[in-house]
Amino acid sequence: MVLPQRGEGIVLQTARCIVRSFEERDITSFIAYRNNQKWMLYQGFKGLTEATYKETLLTDGTLFEGKQLAIVSLLTDQLIGDVFLKLEKQVLWLGYTIAPEFGRQGYAYEVVRELIGWAKSHHYTVKAGVLTGNQASIGLLTKLGFTYLETVEGELIYQLCE
Repeated sequence: MVLPQRGEGIVLQTARCIVRSFEERDITSFIAYRNNQKWMLYQGFKGLTEATYKETLLTDGTLFEGKQLAIVSLLTDQLIGDVFLKLEKQVLWLGYTIAPEFGRQGYAYEVVRELIGWAKSHHYTVKAGVLTGNQASIGLLTKLGFTYLETVEGELIYQLCE
């Protein structure tokens, strides 16, 4: 797997999906789950306008700036979620969201596991922030080998165990 530089497309492929840069055709599906206040209870980057999402998602960026990437089904070519990556020195921060109709089917586990493999091969420390109460995300991180590190401004910080 090679993570994107400016203007590059596919980031990685798993058994059931690809992670790639967002495309115009993804925006409607993205808005549908990102603006679902009940589903997005524990997530940031929600409740925004289409113009704001487009400006953020369709603009080239780097991992150093933070990059939101689309998770797309290999079978249907449909957007099923997204992952956020940001590289700060030797720390890869990650966040993930799966659309409700694809939740609890292992997609986040599959994608994050692949990202962990890439990060390890580059000797990055992997961290993720989770809001208190987000038991599904805490469970996923624990299953993937993360441990609780600290709480910063109300957010639980988890780090991948070496």
